[in-house]
Order: sequence, then C-alpha cells, then structure tokens
Amino acid sequence: MSLADKGSVTYHNGEKYFVQANEVKEVIDTTGCGDSYHAGFVCSHLINGNIYEAMRVGTELATETLSHYGGF
Repeated sequence: MSLADKGSVTYHNGEKYFVQANEVKEVIDTTGCGDSYHAGFVCSHLINGNIYEAMRVGTELATETLSHYGGF
C-alpha cells in the first residue's frame, strides 16, 4: 500500500514491511507513480524474491516518475 510521501507498507505471511519515501526536491507530476512502483516491485520480487528490496526498487522508480510530466 502506498502512503505517498510517507512511504509504503506491505504485509506478507503476517509480517509487516515498511519503506520510507525518498526525499524529492520538486514534484512535477504524480501520474503513473503507482504503476511505476508496482512494476518495480513485481519485477524485483520475481528476480530476487526479497520483499523489502522489491519495495525499495518500486520506491526508486516511483521517485523517478515524479520528475516527469505525464506517465513515465
């Protein structure tokens, strides 16, 4: 679940995982941030199976998306 500028949280097998949002100097457009996050999460999780790392990768991609106009 995205918590926007407060990070994201995931629950798996009764365990809670939390990753803080990255600091962003200027938000240009939030269009596509959720899609970018989920794409990064799913791809990373399929590659390495680590939920925390998948959340971190999703956060990185969502942060990059914030710096562009429109879906990225």
